[in-house]
Amino acid sequence: MFYPFVAAWFAKSRQISELDLSFIKKVYIAAWVLDPTTADLLHQKLPNAKIVQMYGMTEVVAISASDLIDDREEAEIKPLTVIENQGELCVSSGQLLPFIKAKIIDLNNGEALPKGERGEILISTPSMMKGYLINGEEHRKEGEWLQTGDLGFFDDDENIYVLERLSFMFKYLSLFVSPSEIESVLSEHSGIQSVGVTGVPDLEVTTLATAFVVLKPRTQLTEDEICAFVADKLPEYKHLHGGVRFVEKLPVNKGGKLDRVKLRDMALSGE
Repeated sequence: MFYPFVAAWFAKSRQISELDLSFIKKVYIAAWVLDPTTADLLHQKLPNAKIVQMYGMTEVVAISASDLIDDREEAEIKPLTVIENQGELCVSSGQLLPFIKAKIIDLNNGEALPKGERGEILISTPSMMKGYLINGEEHRKEGEWLQTGDLGFFDDDENIYVLERLSFMFKYLSLFVSPSEIESVLSEHSGIQSVGVTGVPDLEVTTLATAFVVLKPRTQLTEDEICAFVADKLPEYKHLHGGVRFVEKLPVNKGGKLDRVKLRDMALSGE
């Protein structure tokens, strides 16, 4: 089982490429979603392994999985589903597990959205928690539905796509910017090992996107080169207006995920 940031390191490691990995038969990705580049590299590195993307949360346990078949003989090994949505390549977290219901609602009016439209993911399941023991309101429960705080959408085949934590999105002028989308683009660069993007407050345009970049060994890249790489692939409001900072490693929390709160603190403090 891999956290996505570990999977990214694994997929890009030159040392691991020299090893015989044929003994690996199945890999589970949990805690967040792979970016398209890492998903492709992982399939190349482990051509004989089934790679399963999972989506879940403590409050409801498991929600979806990209492969529900345990017997490797019953299904061919195939790449994770990747589609384009609003100009962004997105990796599927598969279909809902039994007894799970989900819907996507509009961020402004709370109305249910059709397939392909992005909004907040709401979940209903018999395994849902009754509530938090102490002052817990990170996710709100209204009736049978739990608001996950995750941005996502469904495709025509009932696959669910998880895009971003709503709490970590920010605005450039009046337009929403997803840090994960910019990170996904930067992960395509052959010289970048890992990256985290956060927003820095700005009086004129609301927030500036800033990237913290870990380069691969023996790689040299300038801030201008990285900014130009993003500018060539994304619209102007998603550019790295806050610049680039080179670091030896990214902060992670106790769960092994990129610590976006610490990343934001680093950006604000000038670390």
